[in-house]
Amino acid sequence: MNSPLPASTLLVFAHRGEAQVFVREFGLQKLADVNLPFEVLSDSSQNFLLVCMGEGLQNATECVSATLAIFGQRITTVVNLGIAGILSPDLDVGKTIHIRTCYAQKNSKDMEFKSFSTDTLSASHDIVSARDRVLTTLVAEHLGCFAPIVDREAWAVASVAHRFGKSFHCIKYLSDRAGEDEICQVAKDLSLNFSQQLFHSFQEWRGNLQTPLAEVLAMPEGFYFTKAQSDMFISVSQRLALKWGLGLKGVWPKLAGEGLVIDLLASPILPKKRTHQILKFMTALLNPFYADLEKKISAYVAPLMQSGIKIEFDDDMKESKLSTVVRSPEEFQKATRALQSFDYQGLQDILEGRSE
Repeated sequence: MNSPLPASTLLVFAHRGEAQVFVREFGLQKLADVNLPFEVLSDSSQNFLLVCMGEGLQNATECVSATLAIFGQRITTVVNLGIAGILSPDLDVGKTIHIRTCYAQKNSKDMEFKSFSTDTLSASHDIVSARDRVLTTLVAEHLGCFAPIVDREAWAVASVAHRFGKSFHCIKYLSDRAGEDEICQVAKDLSLNFSQQLFHSFQEWRGNLQTPLAEVLAMPEGFYFTKAQSDMFISVSQRLALKWGLGLKGVWPKLAGEGLVIDLLASPILPKKRTHQILKFMTALLNPFYADLEKKISAYVAPLMQSGIKIEFDDDMKESKLSTVVRSPEEFQKATRALQSFDYQGLQDILEGRSE
């Protein structure tokens, strides 16, 4: 029986200079038995695989797709690292940024419809991947409408990682102001410094991976999250952070000031129920329309619920399923009367927006 393959992290760079400290510190060597048009490096334990894909969206797509096609069974996480240009006056050269969402330029006027978010809880900045090098302030200003940071590959790497079902993270060192500086020669001259900064941030991020969810999000005690609830909490928190223009760590302090949350924290209920209530509240903040719809539906179907009849809806609220448990003739008659008196057309009117 074959032993399971070791779990690996795929490190993806555009250029070897950005990766040089990783190669040295992790003792990475070229894998000799790999038949690909680019090198694949690995440490002796195969905890890390590293590829340098070249510049641009197409190179990134081809390289990462081929690597995951061959090594996908052992790779659990994809991390894109490298330098990026600044599009916003609010950011400074010399900082290392964890990317939140990746966008891409389709052509000189249009953007790709799809965007891809990373799985980094603390990320707070978005990035746009340009089709060509950003050489003028006019192009920089156009791309700056979509994100404060620009590179050439992140969106493509994110797209392929998403397609293969891998966790994706993106760390960028801000090397210059896009459209103002000629970065090519500077990048070569300062590649060792860039690589050192990226390696330091990567190692710091690795150390934070074991931090509990509640600590990462600065939450108080008193909650209990199942795996599904944890995933939902992260997803809703990320969308609220984007809606409010905050980093992920800023979501809970903002929520904690809400009256309902203050009352919820003070109430003597079980942690599981408290978690359910906070998720419901957060979802309502994210989409008030559906929260209002849920209230109307709950009030309308209350007679059915009181008769022991449960009603469930599919995700797009187009179909419903009724169910009940009958233990005696009396319960059967009670459920029958409730169904006979229930106006199902009224429920359809609520779902289709025809009811006040």
